[in-house]
Amino acid sequence: MESPYVHSHHGLAQYLAKPPPHAGHSGSHDTGCLYHDLFLGIDRRLYPFPLSIIWFIPASISVTRTASAWPVLDLFTPFAPQRIDRDYKPGIDAIRVTVPLSDFSEIEIVTAGQGDNMPQDLSYAAMGRWNIANSDIALMAGRFHEDTVIAGFFTTDYAGVGYRLEVAHTESGDELDKQLDRRRFWRATAGFDYQINPDVTWVTELAWNEYGAKRADEYLKIIIADRFSRGEITSFGRAYVGSSLNWQFHPLVNASVAVLHKVVLLR
Repeated sequence: MESPYVHSHHGLAQYLAKPPPHAGHSGSHDTGCLYHDLFLGIDRRLYPFPLSIIWFIPASISVTRTASAWPVLDLFTPFAPQRIDRDYKPGIDAIRVTVPLSDFSEIEIVTAGQGDNMPQDLSYAAMGRWNIANSDIALMAGRFHEDTVIAGFFTTDYAGVGYRLEVAHTESGDELDKQLDRRRFWRATAGFDYQINPDVTWVTELAWNEYGAKRADEYLKIIIADRFSRGEITSFGRAYVGSSLNWQFHPLVNASVAVLHKVVLLR
């Protein structure tokens, strides 16, 4: 019989819960049921398993619904522009392998389904994160929606100011990007945050997106791009600078003001 959990699955879990291609043919009914039962309950559950039992390394594997964002981009769980509730991120079903290196350093491998068109929407990546003194460094490489992405992240604190830098290069596998002359593009973000006093925080950030439009007549082409509809690209232009000031004048009440400016690049 069919598993009652199958219809609640999403992404990778939905793909895995489908019966194999030969299910339903003569003599294969039991195999199809076993295939369903094998992935029963994968949705919104956590199954940690110590890999050290098998490979003698201090690693663990888990299958779970996660909304966790990596510090290097957020390609596994981006916010799509049609999502109105920005305080809740539904997450995705993912298989996660974690290898701790020290107290605050680790290597992590994640595999997740990010759509119904498998295996094209199957994404997988590995990231190494190292903590050195008051700094964090991360390097990531992986495949997302047939794109190949390599990226790096650096954050540190100096004289009471927090600094961060993120750089990523994408080799696109989308046919539309070839028409837009976006087969390869860079993205980068640099910023700082400073706590003026216990209640007031100032944040400034500069963002560069080579996928963005060079001219105003390219805006419509960017809008119909798949990476924009899924939330990976969130702006039409190429360069932006933004700054915000947040004041928590009551434990339950915040007031903030933000300014975002599109930088016009001179040729």
